Amino acid sequence: MSDRITILVLMSTYNGELYIEQQVRSIMNQVVDADIRNLIQTYPDIKLVEGQNVGFIKSFNTLVRIAIEEEFEAAYYAFVDQDDVWYKDKLAVALARLVDFDPMKPALFTSNSEYIDKDGRVLGLFHPRFPQ
Repeated sequence: MSDRITILVLMSTYNGELYIEQQVRSIMNQVVDADIRNLIQTYPDIKLVEGQNVGFIKSFNTLVRIAIEEEFEAAYYAFVDQDDVWYKDKLAVALARLVDFDPMKPALFTSNSEYIDKDGRVLGLFHPRFPQ
């Protein structure tokens, strides 16, 4: 049996060409195990599912349904917006918190976010009252 933990990252995009490359690179550079068509060639684990713009809620629901129907085996699911950039340890921090929960019961990890400008400079916290 492998000690490897599988995390299925579900990203919904719409007109995200300004951010998509930086976002995918931040996901693929996670320390837990350490234009999109070009990224698929670089990262063969990416599966592209194309569809109509149905809004982010229906889009994420569709991605979860597809993941279940196609029987992607994953211990965890991570949801990401196309304009997010993750810190290198985001998934490691989440897993460290979630690993103690009963795997047969649902659990959720969320974190604060920083607003950044187009050059990556931090503008402030999404929830300023809560620390990073």
